[in-house]
Amino acid sequence: MSDRNQHLDDRAVASLGTQLKGRRIDLVVSAGIACLETPKLVRELRRYGAEVRVALTPKVTNFVSPLCFEWASGHGVLGELSGAAEHLSHADAVVIAPCTLDFLSKISTGLADSAAATLIQSVLGRRPVLVQPSMHSSLEENPIYQKNLRTLMELPFVKILSAREEESKRKVPDVRETAREICHLINQHYRKDKIGRLLLLMGPTRSYLDDVRYISNYSSGRTGFAIADHFYRWGWTPDIVSGPVSINFPEIWSVGHVENINEIEPVAGELLKKHKYHGIIFAAALLDFEVTSQIEGKRNSKSSWAFELKPTRKLIQHLGKDVPIRVGFKLEFARDSVSLTRLIKEAADKNQCEIVVGNNLEDINETNHPVQIYIRSEGRIMEARNNQELSDILVSTMESLTGRNKKSQKRNAADNPKPSSSAISEA
Repeated sequence: MSDRNQHLDDRAVASLGTQLKGRRIDLVVSAGIACLETPKLVRELRRYGAEVRVALTPKVTNFVSPLCFEWASGHGVLGELSGAAEHLSHADAVVIAPCTLDFLSKISTGLADSAAATLIQSVLGRRPVLVQPSMHSSLEENPIYQKNLRTLMELPFVKILSAREEESKRKVPDVRETAREICHLINQHYRKDKIGRLLLLMGPTRSYLDDVRYISNYSSGRTGFAIADHFYRWGWTPDIVSGPVSINFPEIWSVGHVENINEIEPVAGELLKKHKYHGIIFAAALLDFEVTSQIEGKRNSKSSWAFELKPTRKLIQHLGKDVPIRVGFKLEFARDSVSLTRLIKEAADKNQCEIVVGNNLEDINETNHPVQIYIRSEGRIMEARNNQELSDILVSTMESLTGRNKKSQKRNAADNPKPSSSAISEA
């Protein structure tokens, strides 16, 4: 027996993160065919630290046995009202997945004809209720359903989880997508003083020699995606500007796609005008040089080819200069860790970055991606062995700085109150 199997019993799950650690979620399951996927969702939420308690509407047992949910959650299942009053929810959030037309119509009109429905009524308007409708499109378009849906959405703390439109049906997405969104919405509700909006540049850029060939820095985009995903799960709102990568971004994310370095500044510039950002991360592998002139069509390959390169504009020195927390990335071929530390400190000063992540090309391979993280205001160097550890450090550091900035802004507002309109007119 392997060490891994010795540590996990049949009902245990491997940890993927701590975004829901210490949170209790009551997961209400209504009777639609999509409830076959819900035991997987229960276990996925547990992988991020949640304690999950399951409540079933009466007809769910036609599809899935309560024993399945008991195994998935590690707790007994609520099916009927009892003297123990389990229907009075003490959870941090309630998730309804899937939510049928029938069940949504009941809870939106205040009906409590089952233990599951009564549990919902006990928490509506007081704590987050995350609803994942699932039904055929002909039912979704029903005007009475739409009216009931609007009624529910007008209540405080009610959010509608995203769906997958396929085969004329509103289907539940992959449970990993749903769990990602649940992490985000719960943390967004409870961590307002720590979180903010983030602009992240990621992926490679290209400069074309002709209509077919181009030069480019290699970048899979995996590090940038891992960072964005981590911030999103903790409740942040990431806006992404990405070069060409083979990554399927969640549909609910804001992603601007670019190909060359000259396209980044207009796209990112519009976002900077539109939103107030608490941080900007320059994780893109931007070209330092670009082709002087591109040839139209495809150059004949029979002869040799010489072409000229010119330096590109250093975006990190011009873009988002007013954003409070600026994070740079620097890839170097350093002799040792001391040399890398010196180089990233110099980069932080030169580019006015609060944080710089340093990579040594010699240390990177398919399994390892160690980095140094320099925090300028503290003069501190931290180390991470992989994207998970890097993302953890960036989130904790930026949240500490963001929280500090928000408190400072509140103090300034209290010390310097705006004069009232009457005082202005009297003056």
